[in-house]
Amino acid sequence: MTEKEVAALLKKYAAGQCTPEEEAFMDKWYADLENRLPDQVFDHSPAAHENIWQRALEKSGDRPSNRKPIYLWAAAAAIAMIIAISIWYFHIPRVTPDTGNTQDLYAYNQANDRPAGRHKAVLTLANGKEVILNDSSTNTIKEQHGVTITKNSKGQLVYTISSGSADTRAAYNTITTPNGGQYEVFLPDGSHVILNAATTLKYPVTFSKRFRQVHLSGEAYFEIRSDASRPFLVISGTQTVKVLGTHFNISCYPHESVTTTLAEGSIQLTNGHLLPKILQPGQQATLTTDNWQVTPVDPSDVISWKDGLFVFRHTPVKSVLQQLCRWYDVEAPDTELPDITFDGEIPRDQPLSELLNVIAENSHVKFKITGRKIIQQ
Repeated sequence: MTEKEVAALLKKYAAGQCTPEEEAFMDKWYADLENRLPDQVFDHSPAAHENIWQRALEKSGDRPSNRKPIYLWAAAAAIAMIIAISIWYFHIPRVTPDTGNTQDLYAYNQANDRPAGRHKAVLTLANGKEVILNDSSTNTIKEQHGVTITKNSKGQLVYTISSGSADTRAAYNTITTPNGGQYEVFLPDGSHVILNAATTLKYPVTFSKRFRQVHLSGEAYFEIRSDASRPFLVISGTQTVKVLGTHFNISCYPHESVTTTLAEGSIQLTNGHLLPKILQPGQQATLTTDNWQVTPVDPSDVISWKDGLFVFRHTPVKSVLQQLCRWYDVEAPDTELPDITFDGEIPRDQPLSELLNVIAENSHVKFKITGRKIIQQ
């Protein structure tokens, strides 16, 4: 039966003009529908029937009369809605009723859990010496080129010019966070950078008098100290972000698209063969092969990771797992993942089992923790 035929039949039924054969046809459809759809999809309550009927008639342009009992009204509505309901039930990912398996898997994952990431990183000095930045103790790490490097009690790395004028010779430090690590650094100009997991930031011990330039791989949130005379440049792959002083986030992990999100102020994006792009607050630019794709976003969602929160908004499950793997230092499944999205807000200090359980309860995708791997069930 076509949509037009269904609409015509609904109008006749609402007006009480159905033939006995048409009314019998509708009753049979209702009985068949009850047999086809499971109880959790088909609600037998009169209130639900009335709701479906109202929606169906609104679609056809009519309103229900009081000529027929609610039960029979639902029969006509069932005909109109059967195609939509069937498509929803058989083709759209939905919550799977808990049969006990989810709880069994949750208990198993708890027994094989992975802890959340924490403040840890490795600082590589200009002379090649590596300094482990794990605990929160306060100490002076090094004084080099007129700059004192200190790790404070908050676990932040702070560069302070310790002499009247710092040495401007090129000397670079590199701070690297591993999988399961996050760290903060205050650069020599006072700019604040927060590094997400699996991130490397390379920067000079002292900036030049003409510009301030750093190199990024991974993800970082920047709060740049304003200095109109010295632009701040972030080079990430083939993209360069130029700012004078503002807040923004860059994600540039290997084999993933480079995305830049502006929280406040304005920034300029440049690339070797593209025209410069200016971003406004609330915009995110994704670098493609031939352009920047700019979309509106809520910056607080994008940068929620720095405040200890995973925020997923229609996020593909593949992207969700990429973030979990970096934060919990695990490997993703090597199987093809379903083409579904996930929504949720989950604290980043929870163990991995908690997040996998939330995903299982809100989709039909379940994962098992095996050593340092996540396996799709």
